[in-house]
Amino acid sequence: MQQPHDEATQSIISRLQRIEGQVRGIRKMVADGRDTLDVLIQVSAVLAATRRVGAAVTNQRLTEIADPQQPLTPEAVQSMQALIEAFTKLD
Repeated sequence: MQQPHDEATQSIISRLQRIEGQVRGIRKMVADGRDTLDVLIQVSAVLAATRRVGAAVTNQRLTEIADPQQPLTPEAVQSMQALIEAFTKLD
């Protein structure tokens, strides 16, 4: 049985669903021979949206790792460093 999602996870899922719709729209634009500039504007919007999803996913995980009630362990610091490195590669 699938667990219910918390609010942050549901927000990320909703964003991803919107991105899916945007990508389908871009595919249709290309298939219909729409103007290249219009297509590129939509591609830019998808790229920005995926970066925002990456930021939200990173923030959600950092919040889980950095529990203010617990001291930071070396493993937590290592996980945070890995997240930051992966996030910086999104561009």
